[in-house]
Amino acid sequence: VLQSMDQMREALRQSLHRQWNMEQMRREQMAALAHDIKTPLTILRGNAELTLEAEELAEVKEYAEEIREETKTIENYLQVLQEMLLSERNQTTAKTKTDLLRFTEKIKKQADTLAKTRQMTVSVREIPENCLENFVLDMEEESIYRAWMNIIANSVEYGKEGGRIRLTVCIEEEQTIFVTEDDGPGFSEEELFRGTEQFYRGDKSRGQRNHYGMGLAIASRFVEQQGGSLCLGNSDAMGGAQVTITLLKKSGRDCENK
Repeated sequence: VLQSMDQMREALRQSLHRQWNMEQMRREQMAALAHDIKTPLTILRGNAELTLEAEELAEVKEYAEEIREETKTIENYLQVLQEMLLSERNQTTAKTKTDLLRFTEKIKKQADTLAKTRQMTVSVREIPENCLENFVLDMEEESIYRAWMNIIANSVEYGKEGGRIRLTVCIEEEQTIFVTEDDGPGFSEEELFRGTEQFYRGDKSRGQRNHYGMGLAIASRFVEQQGGSLCLGNSDAMGGAQVTITLLKKSGRDCENK
């Protein structure tokens, strides 16, 4: 009887532990979704302001189309949130065969729209040149999309008004690398080590904006869930921050600040 009771106690402990982990994961997912909605809302506000200033009908139509697209993004996020609240399971996205050229163009278009809210420009380079042609990557596209957009949103928030952002896609034999650089103030020594901690806001001057210390933490978690790594550094070429996502085709490796 004592042995049976001990087995029941251990089974109950494991069950409660699993439920606790599931609840923690769900809370993190909901917090990530709530945070990510901020990006399309920023774009909506920016395009609404540009619409008021537009003098040509073509401009108004362009901004209206971008507003419509971002409204769809918010609707998708809210649907995921609703399904998460109604489901007992954690929400995960399946890996798909992703056309990297199409994916990068999607990121570039979204980055352009977001950067426009602060009169910034976005460029893309491929290493080696034209490497994205017919390149297919097996990944959770939605997760990497949200991770990269969180990084780009950070560059827009902390970069210089009217500054530059450079996105690089590098294809190597065993890994695919996405690099985001800007010409802002860059990371401090403390931020290089703590920047991916949840709710870490950096120094006071950076924390004055509407910033909750979640963007890089969310991006890091999404990337690590796929066996990749996220590294913080400062760009020699651009003079500002540099964030590198590395997705490995075989096994993970430690990353170093560059």
